[in-house]
Amino acid sequence: MAKKAADKKKPSPRPLKSFRQRHVLLAMDLTSTGNRRTGIAQYAREAGWILDSRLIAFQVHGQHREYLQSAQIDGVISMTSALPADLLPIVRSLDVPIVELWHNDPEWKVPRVLLDHHAAGRMAADHLLGIGAKSLLFYSHTVDRRVALLRLEGFRAHAATFGVAVHELWWEPKVSAKHPGGRIRWLAEKLKALPGPLGVLAINDVVASEIIDAGRAAGLAVPDQLAVLGIDNDPIVCELGPTPISSIDIARERVGYEAAALLDRLMRGQKSPAEPVRVPPAGIVVRRSTDFIAVPDAEVASAARYIREHCRERINVSDVTANSSLSRRRLQDRFLAAMGHGINDEITRQRVQLGTQMLSETDYKISTVASMCGFAGAKRMSRVFQRVLGIAPGDYRRRYRRADAT
Repeated sequence: MAKKAADKKKPSPRPLKSFRQRHVLLAMDLTSTGNRRTGIAQYAREAGWILDSRLIAFQVHGQHREYLQSAQIDGVISMTSALPADLLPIVRSLDVPIVELWHNDPEWKVPRVLLDHHAAGRMAADHLLGIGAKSLLFYSHTVDRRVALLRLEGFRAHAATFGVAVHELWWEPKVSAKHPGGRIRWLAEKLKALPGPLGVLAINDVVASEIIDAGRAAGLAVPDQLAVLGIDNDPIVCELGPTPISSIDIARERVGYEAAALLDRLMRGQKSPAEPVRVPPAGIVVRRSTDFIAVPDAEVASAARYIREHCRERINVSDVTANSSLSRRRLQDRFLAAMGHGINDEITRQRVQLGTQMLSETDYKISTVASMCGFAGAKRMSRVFQRVLGIAPGDYRRRYRRADAT
């Protein structure tokens, strides 16, 4: 009887007719925001939203004002860098929560979710120095210099912690008229003048392919003399060229997902964050262009290669030493001098890199990932991730999980 009485006190559910799906406007050029849109769409499916991407289509026919006046819009996700100029003031005047995906126009005080370009630069320097590059180069075209400078800043800052300076090259259109051989010949001459082994971070994958072409023109072997790392992880560019290109997955899908999650919170009445939300890259997909150990010390290169090939196993410093002709102390000293860090640090670095890839691309349990990456259990993996990355494995998976992971 008590249970029946309690049941009577429960509030009845709201009638279905009172429920209205949230109507979210995408104010962006759909041809240039594909990965971000994938993340937005994923969140929209989970939240039951209606996504409306028709604004630019109405604008083409001069009907955007009438459309916006009649539409019942609850929130907007915009990328103003990819909008016609005459739409910008209209979008900004909408009296609904707005989340912006671009960093320009800081005077427009609106919540933003942005790629962490500085973190991408740091990750690139760590990778290139980790494989033994002794000299570093950042190469970019002058288009969107602001993004390039952010990546360069992170690249240079991390390299400086190891006492390594970063060279810069910037391609400007006016250079073409001055150099009879064009951009590739100009770049080849610049590469030949730099000390090696050289590690290069290109502003994106397409520009990275220019480095590889110029390296071949300069007679530099990729990756032995010239290691090349791109950004964006575009599979067509990275996998189908003459040399497959290693690349940073910049996590654009995650940016879209986090932007939608932030808009959801704003539409529910939560306060805007004081600073932009910055989403760090998901990791590096290693391909042939950096798949080597660029150190002149053959014993160190052999030891580093052994670690890379066996890091999934429960190896330690003794195992690495057993596969060398040097004593443990001598190998430790030469490894530190050549690589800038110790043997155990390299084992950890390789395991963490493998772990981040498996967490973002597979459905394996964390305990299984730990075992497959050579960690002594999930707790040990968690402690290492917290120390190295500042995040637990489970949180890493939730933050950087690929939308197509199975």
